Amino acid sequence: MSLTIWQVVSIAVYLLAYIVPVFVADPGKTLSRTPYALRTTGLLLLMLVVYAMARVFGGIAIMAAIPMAVAIVVFFVLWSVHRTQDIGWPRWLCLMFVVPVVGFIYWIVLLFKPGFIRPGELELKALFNK
Repeated sequence: MSLTIWQVVSIAVYLLAYIVPVFVADPGKTLSRTPYALRTTGLLLLMLVVYAMARVFGGIAIMAAIPMAVAIVVFFVLWSVHRTQDIGWPRWLCLMFVVPVVGFIYWIVLLFKPGFIRPGELELKALFNK
């Protein structure tokens, strides 16, 4: 099996879309469960729409779908890095998204694992739960 230059470039762009956000994300930024779940689920639905449009219309729709898919992957991984930091785990764990089944399992874990309680958060909850 030999790869064409376009297949090699596609694989390189795909890997860079997963790897670069892990290293450029703001180390102090976090994302709690609910916003993470809403954002990533919305991105996955958008990815399905883009895929369906590319399959139905072909040609130019496929050319438009490629940069959109890369942008979706970048935001997905970036938000996953923020969520991972909220849990208190190292950001490089987001590189697991490159492995398909392992990445899906890691996404499910990020959806349900509670994050750290930040200073002042307990007082704020107590104030609103009176």
